[in-house]
Order: sequence, then C-alpha cells, then structure tokens
Amino acid sequence: MEYGLRRYEMSQRLLWFLFFLLCVAVSFPAVASYLAGHPPLEPAAAKELTARQTAFWLQQQWIREGFLPRIILHGVAVALLFLLGRLAWLFVQYVGAFAVRGFLSEAARGAQAGAMAAGEAPDGAALAREAASERAIERIRKTPLRFFFHAYRRLHILLSGPQKVLSAEELLTRESRLVEADWQIASGAWEPYRWVVRVLPLVGLAATLVIFYGKLQPVLEGKKDIQEAVAFGLASLLPFVQVSVAAVGLHVAGSLLRKVEGLYLATVDSLFYDQLLARLPLRSPDTVLILNALRAHVEELREALHRIERAVTTGGKTP
Repeated sequence: MEYGLRRYEMSQRLLWFLFFLLCVAVSFPAVASYLAGHPPLEPAAAKELTARQTAFWLQQQWIREGFLPRIILHGVAVALLFLLGRLAWLFVQYVGAFAVRGFLSEAARGAQAGAMAAGEAPDGAALAREAASERAIERIRKTPLRFFFHAYRRLHILLSGPQKVLSAEELLTRESRLVEADWQIASGAWEPYRWVVRVLPLVGLAATLVIFYGKLQPVLEGKKDIQEAVAFGLASLLPFVQVSVAAVGLHVAGSLLRKVEGLYLATVDSLFYDQLLARLPLRSPDTVLILNALRAHVEELREALHRIERAVTTGGKTP
C-alpha cells in the first residue's frame, strides 16, 4: 500500500501539472484569436472619450503596446482555461461519486441478501456476506471507470493490494491516508493558478509604468504640451486598473470553485466511511479464527446440554 499510495499521489500531481501546461499551450491560439476579433479603436474616437465615461475605462488600446500586455493576456487566458477545466472535471467527478454511491449501495444490499439466504447459522451468514463483499471487490478491481472517475480510482486504490484478505484496521488506515493525500493534491493543483493571479497586478503595474514613460518622452523632449500628459496619464492607468479588477474576479471565482471542490472531496470521504467501512462487510484475517472459536464454543455448549438432558432423563448425576 505504501508504494501504491505514493504512486497514486505522484501520478495525480503529474496529471494536474500537465493540465496546467496544456492551458499554457492553448492560451497562445486563444490570445491570437482574441486579438484578431478585437481591432484597435480609432485614435480619433479614443481621444473623444473622457474619464467620466465607462467606455474610457473599458478601452483596450494598451493590449497592443509592447510585450507586457501580451504576457497579461496569456496570464488571463491561462487562468480562465484552468477554471473552465477544473469546473468540467468537477462536474464529471460528481457524476462518478453518484455512480460509486449506487455501486456501494448495491454491494451492501447483495451482501445483506446473501446473509439472509444463508439462514440463521452465524458462520454461514458471515461467510455469505464475505463472499458478496469479495465479489464486489473483484468487480471494482476490474472496472475501467477508475480511469475516468476519481471516486472509482480512490476505491480501487483502497481495495487493491497483493493480499485478498482485507482487515478493517488496514482499510481504515488506507482510507485516512487517501483522504489526506487527496486534500493535499487538490490544494497543490491550485498553486500555479494562485501564482498567476498574484503576478497579474504586478505585470499590469509594470505595463502602466512602461506605457506612461513612453508617452511622457515627447513631453520631455518638448514635442508635446504638458497638458496632454494629463490625458495620456489617465489612459496609461488602464492596464493596472483593468488587470487588477480581472485578478480580483479570478481570485473570487477560484475561491468559490475551491469551496465546491472541497465539498466534493468531503462528500467522497463521508461516502466511503458511511457506505463502505461502516455498512459493507469486508473480510478480515481474524474472521476465520473467530468463526472457528465460535463453532467450537457452540459445540461445547451443545455437548454440555446433551449431557444435562441425559442426566435428567436417566435420573443420574451430571458428569
């Protein structure tokens, strides 16, 4: 289990890192398509806008001035693609959790039905429940759904191993370690997104300073009047203002999605504890020893009762 869990954790971290790299790769054609669909505003129309107008703060003339605006566009595109990908993944995983819930409920009902069909004998009922549990474990080990659904993958890791007999103590230990690993993986997968959102306002501020310096040069050289510096000074604030607002929106959206993702993980945790570890009877290495001890004890009680019956019938003393 040690190496299986470690491999599971490393593979999940690798997949999320590759997903982030995929978002970076897709951002290049996405930015190119965005620039092609948003032509620059005419200079005459841009000069007519004032700071009191909403259109002034929404104009995007600055996105074509230098390489820093390109970096900002790629950062926003990566963050949006990451959010959309996580949202789609979360929707699919909720479907997988619902499917696992149905599977565990069906397995528990099958185990209970097998126990009732076995009769009143305690060892027969226990063995019938164990047989149903082993069939459920074998089924989950062979299902291909673990490649698509996180809940099936986690259940497969929980029930996998070289040994076929699973003790309750070992299952509880595995489940607690899987719970901790999943929460750490989920938190670590968001780290690149957090850094992108944190860096965006700084890049926006740098773009504002570069644009302001570039437009201030003609004034310093005496080619333009100082009064024009006020107008283009406000225009140069657009990168920082717009990027800061976008960063706040991305932070809020990411926080909300992380809360929903935490709710999903909590749902899977409670699902496994409530319907697997608490309800589904799994075979334990001590089961056979306990059943043999109970059988021997029942035989001893039966023989003692037979001796008492014979003594009562014959009127003699109990040996």
